[in-house]
Amino acid sequence: MTRPRLHDRSGRRRRAPPVLLCLLVLLTAWGPAAAAASDTPEAFVGKVGQDVVDVLKSTRPASEDRQKKLQGIFVEAFDTTTIARFVMGRHWRRLGEDERKRYLEIFPAYVASIYATRFAEYGGEKFEVLKAQPAPGGQTLVETAISGGDQKQPVAVGIRVSKDGGAFRMIDVKVEGVSLLVTKRDEFGAFLARNEPDELIERLAKIAEK
Repeated sequence: MTRPRLHDRSGRRRRAPPVLLCLLVLLTAWGPAAAAASDTPEAFVGKVGQDVVDVLKSTRPASEDRQKKLQGIFVEAFDTTTIARFVMGRHWRRLGEDERKRYLEIFPAYVASIYATRFAEYGGEKFEVLKAQPAPGGQTLVETAISGGDQKQPVAVGIRVSKDGGAFRMIDVKVEGVSLLVTKRDEFGAFLARNEPDELIERLAKIAEK
């Protein structure tokens, strides 16, 4: 029986679609110091996009310098602990104390490694912050539109933002209504339906190290 595969840096699709590339621009960007300086979720998201574009313009595609900078930015921009627990879903209860600790240590580097690599094909797309509205749990949904590059029509992207200790953090990103969190949770769930948690953790560690 074929095991479900987690996407890594040598995944099936050698070229990420333009929508995904635009999404990644919004996914990886602004550290806690800058976030604290942004007094609204809209300002935070706007700075996120600009900061990433600056990194992409100042580094070579697929270079080690670009990847390290984007990885570091990602770890600071997202509430990685909340995201890691959510995508593990009901399988969180299967983890022992040591497994939970290792998983939470590896998860940020795992996701950052994937996204930083896919930025290699960034095609110059741009985004615009449109508006913000309250979301459940005291969070804010920032609505944006992505255009340019290979896009014939603007693409709607919603970014859910929370505030923790005075700094904004990204919780989820939806492209045309498709949630990053839900997609990753489904992927992990499919793998864990046939494999043990320690196998998942080791798989994530190998991807993160590439």
